[in-house]
Amino acid sequence: ATFREVFSQPEYRAVYLASALSWFGDYISKAAVTVLVYDQTQSVAMSAAAFAISYLPWLLGGPVLATIAERSPYRTVMVSADLFRMLLVALLALIEMPAPLLLVLIFLCTLANPPSQAARSALLPLILAGDRLVVGLSVNLTTGQAAQVAGYLTGAAIAAANPRLALAVDAGTYAISAVLIRLGVRA
Repeated sequence: ATFREVFSQPEYRAVYLASALSWFGDYISKAAVTVLVYDQTQSVAMSAAAFAISYLPWLLGGPVLATIAERSPYRTVMVSADLFRMLLVALLALIEMPAPLLLVLIFLCTLANPPSQAARSALLPLILAGDRLVVGLSVNLTTGQAAQVAGYLTGAAIAAANPRLALAVDAGTYAISAVLIRLGVRA
């Protein structure tokens, strides 16, 4: 299988672009929230907690939600997760709130990651078969790593000037991702 064969699949292109945007936005918001919490509290420990809390859902609740997601319509799960995250991140961008509440919203926002990723992982074998799936998975893995580096750099650069703007950018990536999945993936 070639990259051309994989990217010739319209549904894969939609899932790929949506995933890349979501990942990029995730890392932008992690940098922005860390800066936002530090600006509010002047506490390195609280800003570290803001960064670390985004990984907590993979231990608490995420596996259960991922299992439920695999038994639900994949497109619906992915779109719902993106819209949920978009709304929460938009709240963070628009409304000033105390750091503890900000941490709770970040936890809730990242709680949508496990079901979204489970749905995507279950959907890819339905879109790509055989060797195309292997190529598609490797492209996703590489893109996820690149999004991590680019997202942290972009998020830190934007957050240094205005962390709320970085969060608004993240909310926009979720909105575009939801539209791509809704219009680009069959039910």
